[in-house]
Amino acid sequence: MYVEVVTSIETRKLNKLFTYELPEELEQKISIGQNVTVPFGKSNKEISAIIIKILPSDYFPTMELKKIIRFNPDKTSLDKNLLKLASFIRDKYFLPFSSVLKLMTIKNIIVKDDYSNKIIFITEKGLAIINGIRKSKKKEILETLKVEGNILFSELIIRGYKKPLIVEMINADILNFENKLLVSNNVNLSIKQKDIYNKIENQMQKEDSINESSVFLLFGATGSGKTEIYFKAIQNSLKNNKQVIVLLPEINLTEQMIGRFESTFPDNVVKWHSQITTIQKMKAWKELVNREKNIIIGPRSAIFTKMSNVGLIIVDEEHDSSYYQQNYPNYNGRDVAIMRGKIDGATIILGSATPSVESMEKVNEGEYELLRLEEKYYGQDNPIVNIVDMSDELHKGNSTIISEALDITIKKKINQGEQILIFINRRGYYNFLMCRDCGNVIKCENCDIPLTYHEKEKKLICHYCDNKIDKQDNCPNCGSKRIRGIGLGTEQALDIIKKKYPNLNVERLDSDIKGGNTKKKTIIQDYKDKKIDILVGTQIIAKGIDFPNVGLIGILLGDMSLNFPDYRAREWTFQILMQVIGRTSRRDKKGEVILQTYHPSDIIYSDIKNFDYQNFYNHELKFRKRHNYPPFGEIVKLQFQGTNRDDLIELVWNSYNTLKIKFQIDEIFQPKPNRIEKFNGNWRWQIIIKFNRNKLTEKEQYLKEFMDNFYINNNNKEMVYIERNPYGLI
Repeated sequence: MYVEVVTSIETRKLNKLFTYELPEELEQKISIGQNVTVPFGKSNKEISAIIIKILPSDYFPTMELKKIIRFNPDKTSLDKNLLKLASFIRDKYFLPFSSVLKLMTIKNIIVKDDYSNKIIFITEKGLAIINGIRKSKKKEILETLKVEGNILFSELIIRGYKKPLIVEMINADILNFENKLLVSNNVNLSIKQKDIYNKIENQMQKEDSINESSVFLLFGATGSGKTEIYFKAIQNSLKNNKQVIVLLPEINLTEQMIGRFESTFPDNVVKWHSQITTIQKMKAWKELVNREKNIIIGPRSAIFTKMSNVGLIIVDEEHDSSYYQQNYPNYNGRDVAIMRGKIDGATIILGSATPSVESMEKVNEGEYELLRLEEKYYGQDNPIVNIVDMSDELHKGNSTIISEALDITIKKKINQGEQILIFINRRGYYNFLMCRDCGNVIKCENCDIPLTYHEKEKKLICHYCDNKIDKQDNCPNCGSKRIRGIGLGTEQALDIIKKKYPNLNVERLDSDIKGGNTKKKTIIQDYKDKKIDILVGTQIIAKGIDFPNVGLIGILLGDMSLNFPDYRAREWTFQILMQVIGRTSRRDKKGEVILQTYHPSDIIYSDIKNFDYQNFYNHELKFRKRHNYPPFGEIVKLQFQGTNRDDLIELVWNSYNTLKIKFQIDEIFQPKPNRIEKFNGNWRWQIIIKFNRNKLTEKEQYLKEFMDNFYINNNNKEMVYIERNPYGLI
């Protein structure tokens, strides 16, 4: 027999299948998706590989083939569905097969068996030997199980029996175990929630019989109770012996939500993210494969976990840019989740209070079914949104970041015993330091971008590579001492607010907080316990946290992202502001919002003030269609990088001249440096191509050929990779 494999070497030149002969002694052990060791190259170096295809015994190659060396039980294996998913990702995102498979595999570390939730029972062999055993703890265990029936492992431990003895009896086949029956707690739905859930349930029942997949877009206002609908859909899947994947956009949200899921589905949830250890991942992997647990919750990487019978995939906050992996290998976790759902025949629920423009167009095209949950769970009204023109504040002589309206409302809400959230989507104290004599801006030597000043540490920090330098008293360019901080971040906002309201307890919450997740959890809990009056934060405060006593949201510099040079800028601004606004008017309180901006006439603010989602989507879709932006067109960014700038620029222009022969002049844009041209010591240039969806297949094939030829003919000093519909075009 013979097999075709993908090697573990992540090189574009080796982006193909290799054929090996299978030794007779391994024929009964091998299956598709397993990890094996093969000899590779002239030196026959031993490397790992994944079996993609098994060829019949009558396959006769024209040359003598090398043989597989061994099967690797210490590496996780993949099933056919995951291999199909890997093929989809490889083709859609122009990636080497090996890079995709690496996303799906982890080292198979030996994990000690955890019997705590196992039900222990006596085997036929155990029953047969009871009478022949002399009085001992072993005999007591057997007699107890014979009389009382099946008992939880943990209960036997409580009764004084030692774990090693029980495990020894299991290994001797005197005892055996089965998984504890996992029961979920009851979930109560409102009438509207029931109506929506019934539509999902009806489709799930159909799919259970025909193994097809449907995509629902659950468009629910913040606080409307989307999570309860998720819970009921999960209960349905578990009842039908199906497993569930729940994706959340960020690790922080995973930690915050895990408690709710664990209380509803005790002993049936595993969490998965980059901060858990390899041993924890392996334990979770085995629990899912062995059906000991049936729900996985995590960010985008959780979609690659091996599960035997996926019946439901939930993508919460489906619009969030965190689902797009910015680092190589690039992919969109939401889109990968939809493809996995289709491969596994699972129901897919995309949930959001501010759905992506792409998903709304899928609804218009009939690919997704829209489910609207517009009323909040507790029936609250939307908050009152007041737009404040900060230009008028300047004309009135107010040059501070706190408008008159915001100041008055803060004092009013504090007197009413309510709390305040202040949102500014920028970390640090100053955005950068600039010399007032020569105009020099202090930049990162690795990334060629301005360093952000952090007052507490007295450090200038790069928010891309984390490079840190001490505060500069003299300009490194001209020696002047006239260095001035420019811009506003959460640290400076905190200082200003503390000075303005000295009698109030004011705290900050952003990703720069020292103490990691533990400190963040403490701040969040203190705010919930009303120990904090005003909380200043970035978009962390906008995502997934229920603050029941928030009476006021103050938004500083609300238009910060509106003029970002990307076609998604308006969408991002609308989404983040609506998410922030959703933190108030919770429970029985009607909140207020003060949104400060220098562009109050922009139509986006009218849509925000009136909570007119549909008007926003209508305008945005017209804009995208007019300019052939996604979802109506396709954009690819060819990202080139290298250590020598001159060589890289020459290469990029040569590539452009090759590409423009295939792509018409109005579809391909001339090369340009990235906004951050130098990043982590590498120079970066890009070529952007935009083309119609109806020409997709032909041009995808050409781009794959271009990538293969690039690495075959190039000397490997530079590299190129393709991003498809990237989040950020500059």
